[in-house]
Amino acid sequence: MEEKENRRKNTRSAVWDNVTASVEVDEPYQKKSKSKMKIKGSVRDIGSQGVFVVSGESVPMNTKAEINIDFDSRRPGTLTISAQGKTVRRSVDGFGIQFTKINLKRLMECITGRMNRP
Repeated sequence: MEEKENRRKNTRSAVWDNVTASVEVDEPYQKKSKSKMKIKGSVRDIGSQGVFVVSGESVPMNTKAEINIDFDSRRPGTLTISAQGKTVRRSVDGFGIQFTKINLKRLMECITGRMNRP
């Protein structure tokens, strides 16, 4: 079986099983209203440039997204980060978001904090 070429410039890393994301994107067919789709899913991998969210929802491509990531859903709100991005990838198991605005210092704090928890 031929291996797929990795075209990423930055590394993404798999995360713990209880990392979740809440994502809001504009409804694709509601141009006149400011209706938003609210999607929840688990985070499969994350890096400084983006995140992949596992979800059965179909999201529109190249759409602005507001993302909230909770690094420990067993203790909600203790290790969270908010970011902005745009949807750049879709697959049968979820979607990828490229960050357009994220506090990298806070991202590192969340990852380090999660690593130090039992």
